[in-house]
Amino acid sequence: MGFTTSYSIGGECTIDSADILRLILGYLTSQGLHQSASALRQESGVGLKGLVNQQAIGAQCLQGDWGSILKSVSLSEETPAQLHEQVILELAEAAPENMNTAFSVLKLQRESLDAVLEDEEDDEGASSKSSKLTKARSLEQKLAAMTGNPTKYQDINQRRKLLYGNQLTKQDRRQKLALQFEQQPQVPLNRLPILLQQAMKWQSHTGQLPWMREVYQDEGDAPTKRPKKKRKRRKHFDLVMGNAAADNGIVVGDPEDNDDEDLEPIPQEVSQKVKFGKGVTCESAIFCSKGLITSSSDGLIEIWNSQCTDLNMADFPYQKQSVMGHESAVLCLKLSNDGELLASGDDQGKLMVWKLSSGKCLRQFLAHNGSAISCVDWSPDSSRILTGSSDGKCRELGLRSQKILQEYVGHTSYIHSCQYVLVSDDGNDLLSLVLTGSADGCVRIWQQGNCIRILQPQRSPSAKSLMVDATQLQADQPAIHTVLTVPNRDQQGGGQNLMLVAPRSSIAYLVTLEGRVVQTYQAASDDDVFLAACISNSFVYLATQKGECLVFHLAKGTIEKTIHEFALQSTSKSAEGVDSTSAVEVTQLLHHPFRSMLGAFSNDKTQKKGILSVWK
Repeated sequence: MGFTTSYSIGGECTIDSADILRLILGYLTSQGLHQSASALRQESGVGLKGLVNQQAIGAQCLQGDWGSILKSVSLSEETPAQLHEQVILELAEAAPENMNTAFSVLKLQRESLDAVLEDEEDDEGASSKSSKLTKARSLEQKLAAMTGNPTKYQDINQRRKLLYGNQLTKQDRRQKLALQFEQQPQVPLNRLPILLQQAMKWQSHTGQLPWMREVYQDEGDAPTKRPKKKRKRRKHFDLVMGNAAADNGIVVGDPEDNDDEDLEPIPQEVSQKVKFGKGVTCESAIFCSKGLITSSSDGLIEIWNSQCTDLNMADFPYQKQSVMGHESAVLCLKLSNDGELLASGDDQGKLMVWKLSSGKCLRQFLAHNGSAISCVDWSPDSSRILTGSSDGKCRELGLRSQKILQEYVGHTSYIHSCQYVLVSDDGNDLLSLVLTGSADGCVRIWQQGNCIRILQPQRSPSAKSLMVDATQLQADQPAIHTVLTVPNRDQQGGGQNLMLVAPRSSIAYLVTLEGRVVQTYQAASDDDVFLAACISNSFVYLATQKGECLVFHLAKGTIEKTIHEFALQSTSKSAEGVDSTSAVEVTQLLHHPFRSMLGAFSNDKTQKKGILSVWK
């Protein structure tokens, strides 16, 4: 039994509570929480208005993989009666011993099968009377006939003639059912986080969310005047599916094209500099909703306010007494998906897990004894942590068991990037893959500890694919310094998972997990070697060896802006005895998840004092 309660917002928009549950169902499924999604489906009686992967289900129909199909459609609100009919028919066809199972399925699905009349062409020698039978009654008669005369229907041909009739064969029925599934809509599983982000941005823009307004808008941010648009009459908006048909064929929903007017502003100048102690350099940094988190070569982990002017004492009062930290340089940081936990790794191989709200250390592991931890990532459910090291090994640790669950061995040099990514398999189940990028010039994709794919850039902007065989790996290729997953966009890569692969060369690549090149980002000169990279909703930022920052359009691959003297303004002056007219190399770029704010720093030890520059 479904919910019927609805919420009215401002007297203009009514949201059915069932739609809220559907959004949650989609999100749980995208995160691999299938048991939780199934429990919510059963308890609420609310299902998805479509299929998670109709193409895979269509292929499974042709193969007769009914177990996988029933599992895939278990969250759907409406399941075609023809599906259960075909399952019963094929159970009865396979062997007489399956009759009890066929009768059980018929009993369970009786209500839905009673609501559909038997198609005339499906019934053997259909008469006007038989065509009025419901599918449940027709199936019941066929099963009863087989049970009453087991000798006759011991022959497989006799069973098929009784069950399928003379008009449609079993394969014809499968194809008809596959077409029916392919015509059903595809459910966007990540609709919930997208809506939440849009709602937060809008409330911040209108001043209805004070703390978010403080995060997004600083005193220096001047409001921009926008031309008034012609007022449109109200249309119904489908909260779950993202679009809905309106009159005259108009579709209300998320725009499919990338209008340049909707692009976020590009940071223009340094607005703030976070300074560290003498001889201390920044080693890692991440933006979060409450400010900026940094780690440094002296082992300290500090949380700065949203303006990056001082430590955030208001939200994290424990920093008045002490801050989080290690006994040696902290090289990497990563927040869990819920923002509650922080993982940090140091140059001695120690991994520590912190409760961000209290600053207390909850776990610590010697993940890589004596080898520096260079990167870290959380699993989607925050139960596991992935670490990459200078010894070329990547390890997966269990937060509860405090043991090494998996080791990924194959790289021959420093691992710069490691992360989890969720993908759907042919059976519509979500698989957790691991991506690693290394100084050996390769990106490896792993599944359960096995390397299933190797990508290696080939110094060519015309390359169609980066995938190579293990026997074709080339030595002395540029190191991969950045591998970032890119938000799934239907207009890029056909809706597949995408990632940015940035080697230490003049070309960066946007590729699918299969290695197919979707877009390239190329500097004007081969001397403009990329040293660091980050992405925003609209742009790719690449810091070059010449000290500039090239800003590329994410979808088009064109250079939208060049920030000159970027390295010189983002780093500190060199110590005495070192040429102070040339800037040191930028080590890392980071972009705020919500604001038009860019961070950059260098961990070069020749600097007098380490700084992190914030651009707006």
